[in-house]
Amino acid sequence: MQNGIIAIIFGSTDELTYIESVDEVVINNKECKKLNTFAIYVTCTSPTSCYYDTTLRSTDYYYRENHKLFHWDPISSSFETLYNFSLNPGDVEIVRDTTFDDCWQYFPFNYYCSTFEYIVDSVDQIIINDQVINVQYTSPTENANWLHCGFFGNHKSIENIGSTRFLMGASTQYGLEGDIKELRCYKDTNIFYRAESWPDNLPCGYLTPLIHSGKIENNLVNIVSIAPNPCSDIINISCPDYITIDEYEITNIGGHIVQSGNSCLQNCKLDIRKLKKGFYSLRLNIGGNIIAKKFVKL
Repeated sequence: MQNGIIAIIFGSTDELTYIESVDEVVINNKECKKLNTFAIYVTCTSPTSCYYDTTLRSTDYYYRENHKLFHWDPISSSFETLYNFSLNPGDVEIVRDTTFDDCWQYFPFNYYCSTFEYIVDSVDQIIINDQVINVQYTSPTENANWLHCGFFGNHKSIENIGSTRFLMGASTQYGLEGDIKELRCYKDTNIFYRAESWPDNLPCGYLTPLIHSGKIENNLVNIVSIAPNPCSDIINISCPDYITIDEYEITNIGGHIVQSGNSCLQNCKLDIRKLKKGFYSLRLNIGGNIIAKKFVKL
């Protein structure tokens, strides 16, 4: 993980895990990035009312130094070497080799009660945005019950990005980050990476439109905002990177559509200078979920 803003998206077309850098903090004299992991998944309140819900799954702290990425373990109050890209084929990295009494009381217990070792099978290099970046292919050792590489196929780990399957690793029984399939996209202030397996015609944050949708999803209402309000010329729509607004409509107080458009991306701008003064409703279609924001035109 590089310096600057980080956004990492895992998942299939009907679910995703979004990992975002939200702050920088100092732990044990190390400048760390604070990363929040959000899970986005389908929730149904009835057979005809489904929507995408968003849940904060975890908060983690990392720092990078000399081709290594360190992860803060709050239980042991120490840093673990999560990735080491200075290794050669045949080398073994021990991320965590001990457990402790009563580790089962901590969530996720399988993380703190698991041995995490991996062996480097091979190394390579790839070019991302004109930068030569190291790549590792790894597999768990015989003693390990935690892995980077995934259960099926040989997923790679990319320096500055991490594993294309499990960023923090996963239990051999089930994944800490959920059934997130594999990496879609990664971006920071220096590089942007789109996985070869993710279709070029789909946005990184794409979610399949729901057949039984239409309920106003509370999380979307809270994380999508418009400003300024009241407004006389340009309305700014702000939302996280993983959200794509498929289309929008502006209706007047009588319910008539007075302006509309398609494919409005995050942090987009709407020109409302042609509208008459009065009260309006801005309706946004986000993956089949409709949310409404009211505003006043001056």
